[in-house]
Amino acid sequence: MKKTLYSLIMWIIVSLCVIIIILYFCGFRITYAPNLENNWDSISACAGWFGAVASAVAIFVAINIPKKIAEQQNKISLFEKRYSVFYIFSFLISVVEQIVNENVPEISRKLYLDEMIETYNSISVVREFDSDCEKKAGIYVRLVFEAGKIQYMFELEEMEIVMDFLMAVEQFISEVYRGKYVDETDLQVAYTKLDHEEVCRKLEAQLKI
Repeated sequence: MKKTLYSLIMWIIVSLCVIIIILYFCGFRITYAPNLENNWDSISACAGWFGAVASAVAIFVAINIPKKIAEQQNKISLFEKRYSVFYIFSFLISVVEQIVNENVPEISRKLYLDEMIETYNSISVVREFDSDCEKKAGIYVRLVFEAGKIQYMFELEEMEIVMDFLMAVEQFISEVYRGKYVDETDLQVAYTKLDHEEVCRKLEAQLKI
């Protein structure tokens, strides 16, 4: 908003300078000569030029200021959507990190996933999911789906690796909630290929408005 106001002030100053230059070349002078009579034809002509320039400036401002405001609002909206996707993606990385580092025993995986989704709900700015009404496995599927929007909102050379990682996460979590024995090898490989610190750094750089 400050940038828009600054642009408006600058355009007004530039417009005034242009008007003064035009009037000067049209022969308009500001002098104090009480013995001279006013040339009303010249004054009328200058007033016409002034009105034309002022109208052009008003039209320009009327078109460009709303356009700049709309562009700023679009940037803010894009930032909010990108941040939401980035937040979910970072959460899924933190969930997987403990599993692949063998900090979660196999018998405790489901309990661990339950606790992590409860934590997500408690610290999320907007409580998107009601874990009492929805199955937690379904919530994770929804989170992976939301994180998958990363391919439409960000530009990454590693996008294929990111999507492979998300597919591995969904597969792993779904099998855990089905009560099957799950070999985390595929998840480990996808996590290792991801190089999440570098990917997150690139994503954060694109969050700037």
